[in-house]
Amino acid sequence: MRSAERVLIASGTRVADAIAVIDAGQLGLAIVCDGAGRLAGIVTDVDLRKGLLKGMRLDDPVETIMCGQPSVATPETTREELIALMHQTGVRQIPILDAAGRVMGVEILKDLAPAAARDTEVVVMAGGRGHRLRPLTDAIPKPMLPIGGRPLLEILIERLRREGFARLTIAIRYKGDVIEEYFGTGERWGVSIRYVREAEERGTAGALSLLSPRPTRPFIMINGDLLTELSFERLVDYHEAHGGDLTGCVKEHQVEVPFGVVDLEGERILDIREKPSKAFHVNAGIYVLDPRVLDLVDAGGYLDMPDLVKRLLATDARVACFPVRERWLDIGTQADYRRAMRDFGDFDA
Repeated sequence: MRSAERVLIASGTRVADAIAVIDAGQLGLAIVCDGAGRLAGIVTDVDLRKGLLKGMRLDDPVETIMCGQPSVATPETTREELIALMHQTGVRQIPILDAAGRVMGVEILKDLAPAAARDTEVVVMAGGRGHRLRPLTDAIPKPMLPIGGRPLLEILIERLRREGFARLTIAIRYKGDVIEEYFGTGERWGVSIRYVREAEERGTAGALSLLSPRPTRPFIMINGDLLTELSFERLVDYHEAHGGDLTGCVKEHQVEVPFGVVDLEGERILDIREKPSKAFHVNAGIYVLDPRVLDLVDAGGYLDMPDLVKRLLATDARVACFPVRERWLDIGTQADYRRAMRDFGDFDA
């Protein structure tokens, strides 16, 4: 049983403070208690992400998203009973309460039934030309652009390895020999790397048809030009809990109109809103795919990921989204690259 001390929060705690506790506690949840230490509810990382999609504000009280009647257990609950309860309910953390309802600790599924080393395959798309980054990409491929003295792709590989993802497939095309010569088999980084080479441009999803052998379990697909603090472990757990065909990561992006926007009704001015902004959820370039999705990828054809998602939706497949609340940066332009160079010093890579 884990100590719950680091993840206890009081009723009325702001969502922003609950996020800080969840991230610092590394247990995937915060436990809400009343003044006497009795359980009032729990809020999980999944609750937070769902709240973001529903327009949750960081200043909202945690009660707006917490589960007020979570699964709980007592010190007398056996290990087998805990594991069965977790599998039955789909939860991975259960608070342990004493007879008065006070929190004594928390049991975590991976402690009770440790999984084997993650064999989830990660497919990294690293074959793009990077036209918007020219002339920087005239000599080297975009994923090899240096950030803080290391190639961007190396930063991604090291983050994956720290979370236990060591089976990588890298799709290469433009100057792919530079990538292959640098990383080789991946032994230096404690990972195993294989390569698939695109003979011609196939789009952001076309290289999936080159996977041989094909994955037999859900696998991660990620663009090779990203910096992110996303927990890939939580992403895979989220996908498996939803039992979907594809889970795509989304990031909230604010767009500000640099003028006063005038609301009209015919010839009448109803209102003037100065520099309003609107939030959109944008594609973050990170996915978890079930192997059966590969049946929709044409061998040797050109296919972008948005088109693959549309093909899935046309079959009534279950397509879920995973909101990225962690920092994320797509390095697609020179302005993005300058931002990455500026911000890398405090980026948890």
